[in-house]
Amino acid sequence: MSSEEVSTTLLLDRFLHATTPNDAKSSLETLVQRSKNSDTDTGSAILVTSSESLTALNHMIGHAGTLPPQSDNSAGLDLGGDGQTLAVELLLNLFNSASQKSSLQRTSKALLPCIPCILDMLTAADADIPIYAKTCGMTLLRNLSEIIPSLTQDAILNTPDGCNRVLDLLSTPNEILRNETLLLLHSLCLTSPSIRKLLVFAEGLDKLFEIIYWEGGLKAGNSNVVVCDALRLVELLVETDGMHGNMMLENANVINVVGMCLDLRLGVEFREPKQRGDDDEEEDLDALMNSDAGQKSATSATSTMIDGVPYATNQARITNGEEDILLSMLSILTISLQQYDAETSSLHKIERQKLLLHRDVIVRIVLDISLHHAPVLSKDSDTPVMIPYAIPTPAVQVAALSILSCLLSDATDEMRASLIAKPNVLTRPPSLTQPENMLNIRLLTLFHHSSPVCTPITAAA
Repeated sequence: MSSEEVSTTLLLDRFLHATTPNDAKSSLETLVQRSKNSDTDTGSAILVTSSESLTALNHMIGHAGTLPPQSDNSAGLDLGGDGQTLAVELLLNLFNSASQKSSLQRTSKALLPCIPCILDMLTAADADIPIYAKTCGMTLLRNLSEIIPSLTQDAILNTPDGCNRVLDLLSTPNEILRNETLLLLHSLCLTSPSIRKLLVFAEGLDKLFEIIYWEGGLKAGNSNVVVCDALRLVELLVETDGMHGNMMLENANVINVVGMCLDLRLGVEFREPKQRGDDDEEEDLDALMNSDAGQKSATSATSTMIDGVPYATNQARITNGEEDILLSMLSILTISLQQYDAETSSLHKIERQKLLLHRDVIVRIVLDISLHHAPVLSKDSDTPVMIPYAIPTPAVQVAALSILSCLLSDATDEMRASLIAKPNVLTRPPSLTQPENMLNIRLLTLFHHSSPVCTPITAAA
């Protein structure tokens, strides 16, 4: 037996048979420190194979840092919140120190009994439980769900009210814990249709869209990945069953948040136009002092001529983060329209189309995104054209056109008339109403084709 094994064994014995809380805590602190610094699996293997040690640690996690009693006539030593934190941190370090695949599998399976205890800690009403302990516990659950997904899912499903308790953590006021919960749920749902269904019927969609609402929808942009994480989970839940898409489309509160994720007027560049810098101001001043040449330079700084039509050069565009949000939300809507029972596909398809068409604002925004184009003005106009929203990328337009294609596929004449009569939300340019406009021809063509649209609408100019 190596010196490390002897030392670890002695520390465990001292921890398990301590007579005072300070003695137990000191031993546990040393074990935690060694588990952080150890470059081998030796010490971890001893802990993992010691059922008495794992039982004691699990008891501390689930019972606010209290060790199990050493006899029926004695009470367990109470190490308080610090003991609870040290116990869950040690288990997490055991997992992280298992460097080889074989030892990682062995360690993960040995740690499965800790799952009910961690859920007890995470959902306890005790406000004194350190947030660090909860974060370590959530991280350990997520790691286990990635290494041994089936066993972790079964352990959570077999824990009383396990899925609901995890889902309730989405409503925690602590953002760190809430965000870790999002990642855990996504990991659990990747390979478990049962958990997906449980989450949906436990109002999981409502909780996810509530998070998206408070994060600002499209306003989150590049500064926040929480919206994208929530939308990825929504997509998993919706694609499991067509009924889940129905539940989403029938929920008025959810639809309001869907609009927040699609409204291009919420793009950061449109809401907060970039201020021109000092260098630009100096250039403008020099240009103004140079008569005709300077006047042309100043004009070219704000607009450019295309086929005799002036276009503003400082148009607001969606950012990469905003594009991710838009594509995720449009993908969710597309899945909602396409998920239906094959045996009654025609009936369910029409029902799904009508359901979305009744969500007036959403359909109008999708229509506006699909039909975005550079405005066409008379060639004798010298006023630069400004688009009254952040300009979508071609990928976003294609995604929106796919939704229109789903809406119009096998649609009734009444449904098509309803769609074409929708007024705009994002203030489509006046030229769109001109019968001779190319986009109107494209739109009419779209109404008479049921195949998916695969090309974006480009500028008519």
